[in-house]
Amino acid sequence: MSEHDRFVNSDGTFHFSNPEDAAKEKAFIDLAETEWKCSMHRYGITAPVDFYASRHGRPAAHVELKARSHASDRYDTVFLSLRKWLALQLLSAGTGLPAFYAVAFTDKTGYIEIQSVNASRVEVNGRNAQRTRTDREPLIHVPVASLQWMGDNQ
Repeated sequence: MSEHDRFVNSDGTFHFSNPEDAAKEKAFIDLAETEWKCSMHRYGITAPVDFYASRHGRPAAHVELKARSHASDRYDTVFLSLRKWLALQLLSAGTGLPAFYAVAFTDKTGYIEIQSVNASRVEVNGRNAQRTRTDREPLIHVPVASLQWMGDNQ
């Protein structure tokens, strides 16, 4: 297989996964559960958002995770898909719970509450080597400096 194993979702879209992504997700879950004093749960594979957090058996927040393959100081911004931003906004508005965009860099992990993301800085961008037609889409530039750091990097 290639760098990412490709699976077809029930709606015909592709889902990409590899062992490194799974390890980064596990590290994030462990960090979030410790730092936020919650339990993290993965939404279904076709859900527009990755996780929800719970406390005392009740949902507490919605979380989208982006795992990057570089250090946090390499670029000034990190991309957030406009469709992910919208899904997080809708979940937050509909449930009254906070929603977060979390970014796991190679050196540290940060997050921002979705209400704090300035969605006016949008451009169409994405992978140069497209895997699917959705690899280029409207993306929001989120300043790395706006992230709150987790763990020992606070």
